Amino acid sequence: MKRIILVCVISFCFGEIFAQQNLIVNENFNGTLLSDLWQTQGNSGPNISETAQQIFVPNNVVVNNGLKLFLKYQPGCYYTWQYCDANNCNPSCTVAPDPQCPYMPVNCQIQGDHCLCLVPKSFVYTAGMIYSKDTYLYGTFEISCKIPSNTNTNPAFWLSSDALGECEEIDMFEFMNCSSSEFKTTIHK
Repeated sequence: MKRIILVCVISFCFGEIFAQQNLIVNENFNGTLLSDLWQTQGNSGPNISETAQQIFVPNNVVVNNGLKLFLKYQPGCYYTWQYCDANNCNPSCTVAPDPQCPYMPVNCQIQGDHCLCLVPKSFVYTAGMIYSKDTYLYGTFEISCKIPSNTNTNPAFWLSSDALGECEEIDMFEFMNCSSSEFKTTIHK
């Protein structure tokens, strides 16, 4: 099952592949609140790159008769999360704490058969991301969006695995350094 992850201004619909198109979701982000279909990314999870300069925060998602996802220069220390084996649920099961965040402890707790650890990391930017609460096994995914012209940003539309610990992802598009004419389409396994 894939979870839809959106990192841009969007409007899209889903349908069955190779069949008459049955509309499953049509979201134009009218109004001022995210509908029940969507959830914001609270903080970046275990797949965050060691070189990532941004962390996803809910305050950078704004719905006001359209969706806007912001990238803001907000250097500081933020908590990310990592899963560890429940049999080894202590701060040593995570990556080494960021030396730029010495005043923020690593906090670990058992959640089901996993150990969830909140790990401090320094970031230069905060960014907005939403993802679908529902998952879709297959379909047609369509998006209409505006790509910002800033450099050093990476607007993207992803399909991502819902399974814990898997790093499977399909980048429908990912603009690197915001060249509005060049983008990548990639399958990550």
